[in-house]
Amino acid sequence: MFLTQLEIFGFKSFPTKLDLRFGDGITGIVGPNGCGKTNIVDAIRWVLGEQKPSLLRSEHMEDVIFNGTARRKPLGMAEVSLIVDNSRGSLAQEYTEVMITRRLFRSGESEYLLNKTPCRRRDIVELFMDTGMGPHAYSVIELSMVESILSGNTEALRVLFEEAAGIAKYKAKRREALRKLETTKLNLFRVADILEEVEKQVSGLRRQAAKAKRYQHYLQELKDHEIAVASAEYLQRKGEIRQLLEVLKKVQSRADRSGEQLSEQEEQAEQLRRQLTQCEESLTSLRAALTEKGEHIHKLDELILVGQERKEGLGQQLARNHSDVETLQTKLEALIQEKKNREEETARSNEAFTSAEENFAQKEEKLAMLDRDLFEKRAAVEKAGSQVSELLQERDHVRGEKERLQAQWETTERREQKLSQEAAKTIGETEQVARLMRAAKEKLRKVHRKSQQLEAQLQKALDNRSQLLTSLEKLTEEERELEGQVEICKHRLQLLQGIFDAYEGYHQGIKTLAADSGVVPGTFQTVANSLEVDQKYVRAVEAVLGEAAQYLLVDTTEVALKAVAHLRRQRAGRATFLILDRVGQLAATPKPKDALSQQGTLAWAPDVVTCDPKYRPAVDFLLGKVVIIDSLDRLRKGLERNAERYVTWVSLSGDVLEAQTMLRGGHLAEQSGLLDRQQKIRQESDSLDLLVATLQEKHNQRLQLESHEKGSSQKISQLQRAHQVQTTEKTRLEKEVETLELQSKTLLQRQADTELKELRRQARPHEKLMAQLTQKLSQLQNQLSEKGDRHRHLEKELGQLESGYRTILKEINEARVQLVSLQSRCEQLRLDKERWGEIEKDVTSNLESRKAEIQQIQKRIESLTKEIATKAQEVGDQKAQSS
Repeated sequence: MFLTQLEIFGFKSFPTKLDLRFGDGITGIVGPNGCGKTNIVDAIRWVLGEQKPSLLRSEHMEDVIFNGTARRKPLGMAEVSLIVDNSRGSLAQEYTEVMITRRLFRSGESEYLLNKTPCRRRDIVELFMDTGMGPHAYSVIELSMVESILSGNTEALRVLFEEAAGIAKYKAKRREALRKLETTKLNLFRVADILEEVEKQVSGLRRQAAKAKRYQHYLQELKDHEIAVASAEYLQRKGEIRQLLEVLKKVQSRADRSGEQLSEQEEQAEQLRRQLTQCEESLTSLRAALTEKGEHIHKLDELILVGQERKEGLGQQLARNHSDVETLQTKLEALIQEKKNREEETARSNEAFTSAEENFAQKEEKLAMLDRDLFEKRAAVEKAGSQVSELLQERDHVRGEKERLQAQWETTERREQKLSQEAAKTIGETEQVARLMRAAKEKLRKVHRKSQQLEAQLQKALDNRSQLLTSLEKLTEEERELEGQVEICKHRLQLLQGIFDAYEGYHQGIKTLAADSGVVPGTFQTVANSLEVDQKYVRAVEAVLGEAAQYLLVDTTEVALKAVAHLRRQRAGRATFLILDRVGQLAATPKPKDALSQQGTLAWAPDVVTCDPKYRPAVDFLLGKVVIIDSLDRLRKGLERNAERYVTWVSLSGDVLEAQTMLRGGHLAEQSGLLDRQQKIRQESDSLDLLVATLQEKHNQRLQLESHEKGSSQKISQLQRAHQVQTTEKTRLEKEVETLELQSKTLLQRQADTELKELRRQARPHEKLMAQLTQKLSQLQNQLSEKGDRHRHLEKELGQLESGYRTILKEINEARVQLVSLQSRCEQLRLDKERWGEIEKDVTSNLESRKAEIQQIQKRIESLTKEIATKAQEVGDQKAQSS
């Protein structure tokens, strides 16, 4: 996927349309400061959906529209179009070229178009989400972004790597899906009420479906008959075509015979041409003889002809001037007419602009009215919906109350029937029922105690399982976070390793020798890559080494000379070599004994450096007289002493005092140096190993918790089954006890009669209440039907208003674009009017000059006429003398 074309109009410093085409290879935009190079990058960000004005170097989004200059008026719209090559199918579009467009008006309204079709910003963002392109993606890298990527926090790097890995799109879809699920849950409550109303319409729809099936059957039969008729017509047309083909063959045979006759006539014409050529040759010889005889007369007429030719030339020039005058007059009249037409067109454009402004104002007024109507209609729909919901709640309440009374009524009837039947039994069965009831109650107490024990065990198991699930969710989340940290650490380690392998920050000569290590004999190792320094002293050692950190350590002088010759041949820069066998021969200079006795001194620099014993002489050579102290104040006090004048002092912050005479210091940027690159790689590698170990530990813990949770689930299932058995037994015994108690009560005839009378007395108010609830339920159902119809009618009107609102909004956007176009056209016509006035002045000036030239030519022609007459008189005299 590549950028192929960028069109900009009215964006920032581009008042006229700018068309940039990006060909193969690398396209560079070069120019002085302030010419608008960065505005092109801002235009790309903006068309991809950037919403923050601060990232576009503006306070408000309207500031990106061209604001005018001393000679140009401000524009009312900014538009940027970006064309992307989609031949590889990177974008979810069927076209090989995808064009996205964004418009912004000064009123704050904006539009997005995809292949010149209106769309949403969300469609464009989702289109480029998984491709690496976007307003915040890594496809646009500025100079300040490199350091922020290297030293950025975990969340910023996470976002960058997720975009590069292509999972940002799915995370956005996940968030959108969760939002939709919440909306769906809210809609399900309303669907339940709608289903009740829809079920009433199912029977009618079934009849309509049956009619539709019959219609499909009849339609298929009609198609079959039409196909049969078409087949018959096809056979008839095929016979007619066969007859026409036979007629065509006869016509072609007659055309062949006519061609043969035409060939014979062409041969006769060729013979006539040869005869004509012979006649022309004879005529040419006669003309040559005639020319020889007329040469003498020609010489005599030469002077006359010259004069006549001059006269004719002047006449032609006079004719051309007359023609030019007529042309200029015609052009002048055309210019006047064109100017008049331009003025009329300007008047029409002004009228159209005024009309467009009035139309735009009317549409905005209409939009405001629609907006008010839409607001009122939405309020009415919400009010009707709330009334419907209140009626549904009241209906459900009345229906529940009615069902409860119905259940009580049925229970009372069953009880009354049972009491009536048991009233006839003997009182002698009372003792037997009492014994059975006591035994059942004893069993019920035992079952109840056992059920309570099982409930306690089950609750404990459920609590344990809940704790296990909470711990499992926490471990799963921690495992996901660790996986993300592992990926980030891997990417950071790869980045650091790439910088180390590419020798970033080193001179070109060192990079060349590292790349050509197989070409130049010998081993090359930089000083920075050969040393390991405690993190506490890295800044101090790097400050005192300075340029020496990039020295190359070589074994012999021959290797260094060969490397220098290679760099000279390749024209690849320079390098400094530290020859180890030479350095090893130098005598070690003694260190001052009292150098470390000063207050604030920490250590000799060689003592805090770890390296291969092979490189130890080089370390002593470079850092042998370097003492590390804690602060700059120690350096200031060291300047007052003379005992250590040949010692180099360096503070932990990187300030260096050399030989008591030269001080280097100041602020050092917080960035990765050459010395601690390997250490950072080791730290990142250790961090990665630690994260992987922690991730494995969390994974093992999760597996253990899953195993425990599985065992806990099995135990809960067993306890639930046992508790279900006890609950069933308890329910059975309770029913048995209840039955025995009822039997015991029914055996007492007087008590049974009293209870029967009481039940009948209580049933009478229930009958009246049931009748009232039935009537109220019918009224509520009628009200609910009316309110439901009203609510659906309001929703339909609301949908029509919303459709009209969208239509008016689209018309307003088109009118706004037309208004901007008419404004530009009026300005162009005004400029054309001024240009046509200048052209009219030029044509008038040329016309006057041509008329003056015509008068001069006429005078010359009169002079030549007199001269020719004189010459002709002389020629006549000579012919008379010669005859």
